[in-house]
Amino acid sequence: AGTYLMLLEWTMSSATPSLQMAWQVSVVRLLPVSHPVLQACPVGTTTQSPAATTAADCTVVLPGYRPLFDADGHAIGAQPCPVGTFSPSGRQCDPCPHGLTTQGPKQTSDAECLAPPGYGYYPNKTAAVANASNSFMAASFIEASEEGATAVVACPSGSYKSGWNLDTCISCGDGLLTDPVPATSSDNCYLPPGFGSKLSINS
Repeated sequence: AGTYLMLLEWTMSSATPSLQMAWQVSVVRLLPVSHPVLQACPVGTTTQSPAATTAADCTVVLPGYRPLFDADGHAIGAQPCPVGTFSPSGRQCDPCPHGLTTQGPKQTSDAECLAPPGYGYYPNKTAAVANASNSFMAASFIEASEEGATAVVACPSGSYKSGWNLDTCISCGDGLLTDPVPATSSDNCYLPPGFGSKLSINS
């Protein structure tokens, strides 16, 4: 196994009766050819151009990573941006705004900053309180706003939110609660003991 360079020897044949010359070829010897083994750059880095020859050429940090330095401040590689941050340029990891977070590390854009399931995104908390479907939800939003000063609020009992997105919490309906809290699905909505639905009363 391997790659070899084949040396050939060409000779003119004298056994040809016509004026057309014939040539014979024979293999003289095979010379092994060595190929350099391609080495990958450290994780999170690459080179500025092709044909790099040493690991010292791996100076470009990829998006989703940040430079990793030794004790003397010399760049020695890269490390992934942690959850809740992103890096479009590979220079630094920027935190997600407004209390949003990411689904995993190594994110490259602020478009990956979202509210997780069970949490609503309220860039205008005053409007969120005003539009709350019931007084219990409104009180919960006010309390969350005062505590965290963030636009991401855990859906209070009686509301839910599914998926990673920038949606607000959805009300289960008047008188309904949720378990657990925060809830991630309408399946978590329930009618508490001692209360009946209008449908059951009318029937």
